[in-house]
Amino acid sequence: MRVRHPHTDQPGLAPPPASPPAAQAWTRSRERSATPVVRFMLRLSLLLGRRLTRPVLHGIAAYFWLFAPQARRHSLVYLRRALGREPTLGERYGHVLAFASCIHDRVFWLAGREHEFDIQITGVEHVLAARQTPVERPADPVRANAANAARASAPAPTASASPLDAAPPASEATQAAEPGATTAGPAGGPANTQANKPASGSADARANSPAHGPVAAPTEGPADTRTNTPAAAPGSSAPRGIMFIGAHVGSFEALRTLGARHGIESRMLMYEANARKLNGVLAELDPGLPRRIIALGQPDAMLRVRDALAAGECVGALADRSFDHQPGVPLPFLGATAAFPRGPFQLAALLGVPTVFMAGIYRGGRRYELQFAPVFDFSTVARGDRQAAIAQAQAAYVARLEATCRAHPLNWFNFFDFWRASAADP
Repeated sequence: MRVRHPHTDQPGLAPPPASPPAAQAWTRSRERSATPVVRFMLRLSLLLGRRLTRPVLHGIAAYFWLFAPQARRHSLVYLRRALGREPTLGERYGHVLAFASCIHDRVFWLAGREHEFDIQITGVEHVLAARQTPVERPADPVRANAANAARASAPAPTASASPLDAAPPASEATQAAEPGATTAGPAGGPANTQANKPASGSADARANSPAHGPVAAPTEGPADTRTNTPAAAPGSSAPRGIMFIGAHVGSFEALRTLGARHGIESRMLMYEANARKLNGVLAELDPGLPRRIIALGQPDAMLRVRDALAAGECVGALADRSFDHQPGVPLPFLGATAAFPRGPFQLAALLGVPTVFMAGIYRGGRRYELQFAPVFDFSTVARGDRQAAIAQAQAAYVARLEATCRAHPLNWFNFFDFWRASAADP
């Protein structure tokens, strides 16, 4: 079967790599935290509790607002794109406060106090189905995933409206729900200073912190039809390992709820180099944290991913940032072209596992919503169709991320020049 790649007129060819994006500068961002201050805030939070220490976040957010002008500017550019209009001062401050809130909440997630949060899960049926579906190769594996790709671009149903959510005009919502759709908006990009995202997924302590990075592209393995896949064999009752493909959205620590309610173990691929101090202090709260983190850049990282998936565990990766040495694929995102890394999708394709979009949305107060949506099932893709399948999966992911950013604009924590500055930006 010959499949034409959406970015070229040649069958089965990968798109030409984009020039290294400015977004890769996040790997060189200086960590803006002092260990004594972080440790003091951590102890104070555990002593007084979440409710009594939340007011301190306003001081932290104000400090960040005053002394991180570049991050403030990139936040403005992003909000203009996500909202489709000029953000209010409250929304601009709210973006920073949401990030600080997710970082602060990470303390309680790691301390095992998730009972203090009101957590809703939507789309868990996609996770359960992906783990149980037998491996059967359809006649046309790429087209067989088209329905999942289309659903991946549609916003997941959410609970009651939240101050952190924005309801775009129907025309915008429809446009955002279509894979590859773009919406005109001011040029510019978001950011992230994150810290391990200290904030979760960003806003959470982990919060999409700068400590979560993209996955380096793996090299191709032996030439078999699917390749060393850790997925369960057809007819096997053992659950399959799957990859969660997320972004620096909300708090990835919310993923712990999946384990508590459904017994599904998860690990996270993370770039830790620029948030070592924060992560070191947070690890004191949860001695088991290092075991659940697979550090990018380590010689055994990909082997650990393979072994975890083979054991039926889930592995999460954030696919909205590129490394300095890894040019991204140019794709339409919030009205302009941005570069996204192919690494997470190449890894999933190489291992032959299903991919599911995940986001731990912070909805204000003590409320979180853990969202899942199907992206692409690589267990049915033959080696010769792999490049086209990767392109389709990545396009579906970016469309889904765009829909999520429009529905929850204050939850994306990339405080750097994501699109590169343009003449249209202030």
